[in-house]
Amino acid sequence: MLAGILWGRYLPGIAFFIILASLACVFLYKWMKYPPVFLCILLAAAGAFGIQQRFNENILPGENLEFYGIVQDMRYTRTGWQRLVVLAPYGISDGLNDIDSKLLAMPGSQILTFLSPAFRVEIGQRVRLFGNLYPLDWARNPGGYNEFMVQRATGISGRFFAREAEGFEVHMNLTRTTYVLRNRLATIYDTVLPYRESRLIKSMVLGERPDMDDRVVEMYRAAGIYHLLVVSGLHLSILMMSISLVLELVFNKRKAGLIALVLIIGYALLTGAGISTIRAVTMAGVAVFGRVLYRDRDSLASVSFACILLLLYEPLYLFSIGFQLSFATVFGIVLLTAPTERALALLGMPPYKKFRAVLAYNIVATVSTYPVLAYHFSYVSTYSILVNMIIAPTVTLLLIVGLLVGITGLFSINTALFLAGAVYFLLRFYEAVIRWFVSLPGAVWLAGNRGLWVTLATMGIMLVFGYTFSGFGEIFRHRVKILALSVTILLASIAFEAMDRQRLNITALDMGHGTEVTGYVIRRGGHTFVIDGGGNNRLLGMNTGHMVLMPYLDHRGVVQADGAFVTNMSRQRVTGLIELAMANRVKVLYIPVGLNIDSGLGMRLRVAAERNNIPIYRLQAGDAIRSGDLILTMIQEQPVLWQVTYRGEIVK
Repeated sequence: MLAGILWGRYLPGIAFFIILASLACVFLYKWMKYPPVFLCILLAAAGAFGIQQRFNENILPGENLEFYGIVQDMRYTRTGWQRLVVLAPYGISDGLNDIDSKLLAMPGSQILTFLSPAFRVEIGQRVRLFGNLYPLDWARNPGGYNEFMVQRATGISGRFFAREAEGFEVHMNLTRTTYVLRNRLATIYDTVLPYRESRLIKSMVLGERPDMDDRVVEMYRAAGIYHLLVVSGLHLSILMMSISLVLELVFNKRKAGLIALVLIIGYALLTGAGISTIRAVTMAGVAVFGRVLYRDRDSLASVSFACILLLLYEPLYLFSIGFQLSFATVFGIVLLTAPTERALALLGMPPYKKFRAVLAYNIVATVSTYPVLAYHFSYVSTYSILVNMIIAPTVTLLLIVGLLVGITGLFSINTALFLAGAVYFLLRFYEAVIRWFVSLPGAVWLAGNRGLWVTLATMGIMLVFGYTFSGFGEIFRHRVKILALSVTILLASIAFEAMDRQRLNITALDMGHGTEVTGYVIRRGGHTFVIDGGGNNRLLGMNTGHMVLMPYLDHRGVVQADGAFVTNMSRQRVTGLIELAMANRVKVLYIPVGLNIDSGLGMRLRVAAERNNIPIYRLQAGDAIRSGDLILTMIQEQPVLWQVTYRGEIVK
């Protein structure tokens, strides 16, 4: 099925692929003598056709449109606008008469809608919206946000910027009911806990993250325990186990499992039913019904079944970061925990009352996510294994007590206040641990995106490692040779990727100004230079430096650019460089002598540079910066023009 999705996404000719899949199944049948292997043909076809259907379902743009919808979800942007998910049961048309009207969005489409706070709406409310409809955007720059892949995987078809809205009746459906209950629980947490701790526990227990302070989020992310801030499979597994143990005091194991499963499904709906929670619920359902049917539980079969069900429902999940992280972790735990413990034993580590098993579990749960994190976010948390080892023993207590605070608060706020003390001290303990580890040198390694082949080779080594250390005696010695070959392939992939980075590369970044390019990044032999940084009407901290330049530098594994060149002090040219200097992501600033740095945006740039001790060099026509065989020359001051020369030839 994975092969079908990838073929349908990147290669043409589905019919040819089905033929190949059929031949592969015939070969597997001759090898395995297992008739159900031919089901793989159906799964391969479902993956290929499913992914193509998703790409063909995109909407058409339109202006001055009107449509009726029902609000399914509501959050707020940083600027205070309402960020709604609106179900359009009748679709969206261009508003012409019935004969000539054109359907821009299909009936049943979910539209991501941005609405001014002046028009207040509620979840479950029927609304009429007026504004412009836009299709979802693909990533404009390497390492940038791919809105199409992220939003389409959640069922959203397009963006709608509403100028006006009119509200009607509120439907008391399941979405509205869970919203009301979630808000009631959130109010309880706000009442019994301080601001920061309330936001943390609401994020962990209810899945609410819009009010979370960015600094706190980055701190958890840098420590490698960001998964605690989202309702994930870990949360549901802990709650499922705890509820089952309590219910087994009254009911037999089968009845207790069924009741616990129903409660967990309700909790998953309450928290938004994310990919990882659906995966955990599916696996729990397989385990429970296996127990009902007197079948033994097989973890690998359970997680594989959950993976197939999710991809049948939405093939785009395969490209979702949440899906990849969730299944990378679970598959890693299932396949690699025992081999890792055996490897630790071979290294001479004694059991120490199951410490070796716990250490192996934490190593696998953390390291199995590294390839996905490096590929998508370009970083790896160096001390995440140690942080998880310290914090993991108390996570169960935190989640159970945190949920009890909300439930008891529905009946007695004093009891909730008493229980909240444990939540408060645990969260303060987490913060102290995280702050200490994040302050250590090298806490976050900016690895950069090393490409798909290096990522796949890394994942392949993990699988070969598990295969190698699950064998004994002569089998183990034979498999070690295969592991050595895999390591060689990985090193060769890294070497080829490093050689590619040594070449001259000039990237024109899309800063959102249409056809006008307002930012370049020049890379050669480990040196990186930026020419202009773009800019828009957003506030500092949300402008092109943070949204375009820094993600691109992260994508390339560049901690600091060697230099940044300014050609103009207009907002569209320099705002991104101001943010770059504020974040200390550039070593030197080069500014022409004719540009004013004592007022306006020029002064903002100079102040940001002075705060981080970034030197500023004033240049005039004829001055040049040399980096090996790369020369950047300012050939004109008004307007400023730069010339890029590589190995004696003018290239830009």
